Amino acid sequence: MRRLPLIRLFERQMSTLKKAKCPPAIINKLRNQCTYVLMIAEIEIIPNNHLAFIPVIPQVYLDIYGLMNLLKQKKHTGNTNLDPYKIINKDKCKKDPYFIYDVENGECMIDKSPAQAQKTIATGNRRYLTVDEAIALCLRTQVLKSHNIYCAGSRYKDEGVPVLCIQDNHPRLSWHYINDHGKNWGIPFCSW
Repeated sequence: MRRLPLIRLFERQMSTLKKAKCPPAIINKLRNQCTYVLMIAEIEIIPNNHLAFIPVIPQVYLDIYGLMNLLKQKKHTGNTNLDPYKIINKDKCKKDPYFIYDVENGECMIDKSPAQAQKTIATGNRRYLTVDEAIALCLRTQVLKSHNIYCAGSRYKDEGVPVLCIQDNHPRLSWHYINDHGKNWGIPFCSW
């Protein structure tokens, strides 16, 4: 990918955060990573149907209620009733705002349960998105208009997987059992 389209993508993503009323201090932390993000994105070979990079705001900076509040579906704000203390990420994530790369929006894993998909992803240098990362994906794209998503990089309680969907016209964060799978549910992933 050439540098100019990557710069435009970066600026669009910062603009999206600003329109969503993300705190300016968080946007500035992400902006300060621009040079590094562009360098990594230029090195990576990104398939056409993947996103080169997406900024992520960890729950240390905004809890899930604050993150869901950034999501909008028309005029409806995102919501959740999950207990943030019962969400656990399977892999260690950064505590400061960061970027994920080579992001697939879940279309490759449509109609698979997180338990089924676990075997598929284990063979590559890929990992499933956490709750924070999946919210970031939904904020930067219209993925929920095409399919619901499992946040298979996280767990809720012991037996659950957080999920994002549209419910009553609102973006909604809830959870399903790990073996559940429904029609039109995808599992997004990114490279390590």
